Amino acid sequence: MKVESQNIGGLDVPTTDIPSPERMQRMEHAKTLALKVLEGANPTVSTSPLGAGWSSDLDVYVSDQTLAVELAIGAGWVDLSAILRHLGYPDECNYAITADSTILAKVDINLGHAGTESERSLARAKRLNRPDTRAVLEVRRLVGGGLDPTRLDRDLVGRLADAEAALGGTSLAAFQTPATPPEPRAATGSPRPRRPHVRLAISGVDGSGKSTLTAALEEGFERLGIPTTMVWTRPGMRLERLDRLAKRLRKIRNEETTGLRRLAEGASTETISSRKGLVGWVWLMLVSLAYLSDIRRQTRKAEGVVIFDRHLLDALGTIDAIYAGVSSGVHRRLIRWFVPPADFSVWLDIDPDQAAARKPDDLIGADLVAKQAIAYRKYAGLIPRLRTHHGSNDSYLSAATVLAEFNETLSNKRPGWRAVAFTKVRNR
Repeated sequence: MKVESQNIGGLDVPTTDIPSPERMQRMEHAKTLALKVLEGANPTVSTSPLGAGWSSDLDVYVSDQTLAVELAIGAGWVDLSAILRHLGYPDECNYAITADSTILAKVDINLGHAGTESERSLARAKRLNRPDTRAVLEVRRLVGGGLDPTRLDRDLVGRLADAEAALGGTSLAAFQTPATPPEPRAATGSPRPRRPHVRLAISGVDGSGKSTLTAALEEGFERLGIPTTMVWTRPGMRLERLDRLAKRLRKIRNEETTGLRRLAEGASTETISSRKGLVGWVWLMLVSLAYLSDIRRQTRKAEGVVIFDRHLLDALGTIDAIYAGVSSGVHRRLIRWFVPPADFSVWLDIDPDQAAARKPDDLIGADLVAKQAIAYRKYAGLIPRLRTHHGSNDSYLSAATVLAEFNETLSNKRPGWRAVAFTKVRNR
């Protein structure tokens, strides 16, 4: 597949490496806000020489860090220290810049002098084992402005020249020193250590705003430079072989539609074989085991902040609402025992009629949504670290609010051993 590129200063830069106009505008807005909010602490905002939009975050240097923190909190910026600490990052002074409940960017508040533009750019390039497109463009600009490449670290120039060559440039190659042996690199075949992660669960009946909130959180964490993994599943999803078996059984029984569709159309559980008796009990057990396998498989591969769009409360509510005719005590206990626990859970408690009105064409109609709502209230007390938010038809919970509550909850928990180990490695 051909990768689209754009010519920048004689280099063929992949368009995926070039910040979008929206990002450029947002980062410039964040920079302006940082200077305004922290004005009393004499701030210097450091961004890429290519423009604020090329920066992954804002580095702010102040003369009074205590005052700067007070100003940041007063402006409603969200402390990120606990989240980053649980992900194995050093415990630094990091905040999420927010405006109108929207997450804009991450800011790192440092005490002291910012240093020169050259010093900052070269220090960043040196930290990267393989310099990225931004590092190459920055150093080329610095060289064009008078920086003498022969005075730079030889290995750094070599790595920059290699990265430049991949973009079709050769200006830095003349300053390489081939006789200098390169530093040993990690073996490409060696397994990458599994990075730490934390788990954030969003629960609510169909139409409560879960997907809207999880999408905003995913975008917000991306803007903060924090990796995320989305996990989306519920009992009855991704059944694969079970679905094929169910189709055969429905054909034998001359049933044209699924049990869920018949329930949504108002049928009684007594008239649906998969929702009653021994057949229903066995079928629900297979569904529960498939659900547990799916959610654990997705979580096992996760890194960073794991965002569950539906979690334990939703699984229990689904069983009560959709498999009401089955004796489901064993199934619910299995799910409570084996669903990966969340570090923090949010329940979007909304009136079921309003929730159903948001999704008028959804298979899960108003009656099933109402049954879900009853089940959620029944099981809410079983969910550890659950924060309830009551919503209405014309309002959605902001990602900034959840971010602040998430960090607050994690601040009362000790980071796991993997996070501690990664922090020690990064601090070396």
